[in-house]
Amino acid sequence: MGVQSAHPAFPAAERTLRELVNCAARPPSLLVLSGEEGIGKSHLARLLLADPALAPQTRLSGRCLALRQPLPLQPIIDALAAWSPPPHSVLPSVTGALRPLFPELSRHLPAGLVPLLDELSGQILRFRALRALLDATGQTILMIEDLQWADHTTLDFLQQLLASPLPRLTLVLTHRDDPTHMAALRDLLVGAPPLGAQRIDHRLSPLSTTEVGAMATARLDDHSQTVKQDFIHALHRYTGGNPGAVTEVIHSLATQAPGIPPGVRAVFAVPDGARRRTLAALRTLPADARAVVEAAAVTGGPVTTNHLAALTGLPLHATEQAVEHAWEHAMLHPEPGTDAYRLRHPLAQQAVYDNVPLYRQRALHLRTARALSHQHPPPLARIAHHYRYADRAAQWLRYAEAAADRAAHSAEHDAAADLLLDALTAAPTHDRRIRLALKLGRAALHARHGHHAIDAMGKVLDHDEPAAPNRGELRLARGILMRNQGHGTAGLDEIAAALPDLTTRPDLAARAMAAVALPSTTGWPLSEHLAWMERAHHLAPHTPDPALRLAISVNRAGALMFTADPRAWQAADAIPHTADTCPEKLEIARGNANLAHAATLLGHPRRAGAFLARAHANLDHTQSYLTGHAATAQLLLEWCTGQWSGLDNRAATAAADYADIPDLAAESTLVQGLHALATRGDLNAARYLLRRAADTTRYDTGVVLPAAAAALARIETAAGHYSQAIEATKPTLAHLRRTGGWMWGAHLAPVHVEALVKEGHHASAQDLMLEFAAGIADRDAPAAHAALITCQALLAQGAGNHDDAAERHQSAALSWHRIQRPYEAARATEAQGASLLLLTDAAAQPTLLRALDAYSELGATWDAARTRHHVREQGMVLPHRRGPRGYGNNLSPREREVAQLAATGHSNQQIAQALCLSPRTIEQHVAKALRKLNLRSRNDLPAPKSQLS
Repeated sequence: MGVQSAHPAFPAAERTLRELVNCAARPPSLLVLSGEEGIGKSHLARLLLADPALAPQTRLSGRCLALRQPLPLQPIIDALAAWSPPPHSVLPSVTGALRPLFPELSRHLPAGLVPLLDELSGQILRFRALRALLDATGQTILMIEDLQWADHTTLDFLQQLLASPLPRLTLVLTHRDDPTHMAALRDLLVGAPPLGAQRIDHRLSPLSTTEVGAMATARLDDHSQTVKQDFIHALHRYTGGNPGAVTEVIHSLATQAPGIPPGVRAVFAVPDGARRRTLAALRTLPADARAVVEAAAVTGGPVTTNHLAALTGLPLHATEQAVEHAWEHAMLHPEPGTDAYRLRHPLAQQAVYDNVPLYRQRALHLRTARALSHQHPPPLARIAHHYRYADRAAQWLRYAEAAADRAAHSAEHDAAADLLLDALTAAPTHDRRIRLALKLGRAALHARHGHHAIDAMGKVLDHDEPAAPNRGELRLARGILMRNQGHGTAGLDEIAAALPDLTTRPDLAARAMAAVALPSTTGWPLSEHLAWMERAHHLAPHTPDPALRLAISVNRAGALMFTADPRAWQAADAIPHTADTCPEKLEIARGNANLAHAATLLGHPRRAGAFLARAHANLDHTQSYLTGHAATAQLLLEWCTGQWSGLDNRAATAAADYADIPDLAAESTLVQGLHALATRGDLNAARYLLRRAADTTRYDTGVVLPAAAAALARIETAAGHYSQAIEATKPTLAHLRRTGGWMWGAHLAPVHVEALVKEGHHASAQDLMLEFAAGIADRDAPAAHAALITCQALLAQGAGNHDDAAERHQSAALSWHRIQRPYEAARATEAQGASLLLLTDAAAQPTLLRALDAYSELGATWDAARTRHHVREQGMVLPHRRGPRGYGNNLSPREREVAQLAATGHSNQQIAQALCLSPRTIEQHVAKALRKLNLRSRNDLPAPKSQLS
């Protein structure tokens, strides 16, 4: 495993380092580190030498150099020259033979010996002297790097050391996997260690995608966002996971464009250092070997010897010899499991490719395209690529369109859209551009990078004057993409503009009407969305395409659900759970993801979970937009239902993964901001993330804007800045008034009412509460109805009716519990306790402690700290927290909660559902409450606000 640091993202590397350290600490031992250039051998060796466990040992290092005339024993001499003998030490007399080699040690070395006349005797004496000097260094680690360039004398000396190890010496050797030099190293490195010595041979392998991601995140992290996954995958593919190459590319990106956030681009230039090294290696090859390497670089993938012979025009036997030379010089590598070869990684491939003259590039591309066209089935996309760079536009466009058709048929919509976008830029005629744009519109609806398609289709609409039906289809596809990509009402207007051109295409007209049916906080008034929905619903039976009929049904169910229309459940149940065709499955996945978002927002968590399960069951995970749509629905559901463990990291990953899809990024960022506020009380991070979410969203279906504005207002309210809280919520409140989307006001209405009350605007608060109540009166929106109770409680509290306020807050808490919203339930319980305090009610302390327990269980440290401060401010004593809290004969907060529900006639099953506990646990709580209250039956339990309080 390529090691970069003792970092938690590299656990295998950490284990390897520990094994090496343990071996080095028990000499005599030999550690051999090998791998390709840049793989991290030197880095690992330096981590080894710097490890605190090896601090008592002397550490010496030397490096072999790639010199035209190697210097005998140079790395050994360099290593020992840096050693300083202890004061008053006496070195063996034989070391006097080294005086000419070590002027730095002249005052420590004994007198020189009589020179020997023959070279062999002189070498024997030098070897004995070097061995004695090494032994005198004591417990020592000697590291020799880049052994592939070692001279023969150095290799002979190391061979002698290995044959008869010094008892206190650890030898660390590093070398490249270089076939050219392995023959010279084989005699040294092959074989078992002598008796009593230890040995570890470790070959470093490329980094995994996860490890490359950790490196990229550490070096390019921007505003605490995780680096985008498509960037990481491209970086891994481009560098082959080579740590040195990864580092060079990242440094090059940071140098070229330091202001560009990470993950925006996945196109890399070859760093200068990598280019120089690759071309230097290329120049050492014979002409035929250079030719096959250049041909392999142009093909862009694994290539057989036969193919290389055809491309270069060399005889087969000459091509085989050339490939052998290229392999020996580590320029070509065998492709595992095949008879093909490739360059080490795309970084090296690009460096070689850029060095090939343009006329030869084109000739090689043309030969490759013609050769590939004879394969069965022909790789259409690769053929199109080679014709494009052979400067054969007609063939390129023909094959690109055919490849896009094949990709679209296989539901590979990203690939189809990319091919069509490229082809559209070079299509020579109006008719061809219109045809390609229509195909692009169909593919891009399910592709990821839809914003490029929006621009391309806009140019065709502006300049190519398509006929009415084609113009309508293009506008429709473009409008849907604009809506999906977050262009707000501009996307809706584009779809509406398509309808006059679709009079002869009732199927597409119905699709257009269904597309504008989904409402938005920044969209049209709900009545307009619903009117279009009903028109589409009436047209649906007349459309022949089953996928289109399903799309209309899906959108109708989504529109009804987002508007909390009671008819939504029947419409949702009418959507099949699965289908036989891919287009229908995608519609089912999309529809259920929409339903999951709406159900979560409105307060139907169990149904939201069921919708998500159906979405995943039908989801083709190559569809990045739909995958992200389901992922953000899951994040929102987890936030609302209190499943917060690890949620921040998952939200950060999603925000980075879908940074180019505004509404998905906004929802992920919203969850991050809410999490930062509640769990860390990090007000600066929360403000930044919440504002970023609000600024990012484009076609918000009631999820982002109200929640972000409400959370920002809560921050201001907690600081006593009530007027700022009012201002923070005003813009989104205006959207709800304009659209009539009051069912989306569950977060917003209570904080706005609270700020108005505390600022003294009681009449305005009363008017808003009544407006909110009227807006949700006939809506199936449990969260909004629970929020309405909170608004009523706040108004009662503002009017001084603290008893009424406490009861309403308690009722709100129970309502939030029923819909599995533990955070809102805890906040309502805290508000109930605050109201009880104003009554000097004895129940205030246990109520606040119950809220504190709920916050602690969630990990809501900001709210827990506020509640704890409030309790202490009132002179209350917090219970001792060592071990489980004991309540004696008093009811615990949970027992009181269960008893209150049981006293109002709820069954154990209903209480379990409301509190998200098992019926068995509820049964135990009821039994304990009856025992503590000395009652025989649950029918004897007193109603709330009596003994239970």
